[in-house]
Amino acid sequence: MKAKEVINYIGELRKKVIEKYSDSEYLIEIEWNGAIQAHSIKFGMDYSTQELEMILPIVWERGAEKAGQKLQILLEQYQKQNGYLKG
Repeated sequence: MKAKEVINYIGELRKKVIEKYSDSEYLIEIEWNGAIQAHSIKFGMDYSTQELEMILPIVWERGAEKAGQKLQILLEQYQKQNGYLKG
């Protein structure tokens, strides 16, 4: 495997939104980049600081899990397309 090429690809993903997670329960939308960091966050309703302290960890975990799964899929696709993985 050409590690440098994979590292460069991961670096590109860090700059892009790879997953948009919309939580229908709390009406919060978070866009995640390839570094599994929030790129943007939108609230569908007003929350108090106390409510956000309770809600955000739940939504954050859900969104980060989906973004991590998407990152894994993107990396596997890249590796297959470039002949690093068979399948």
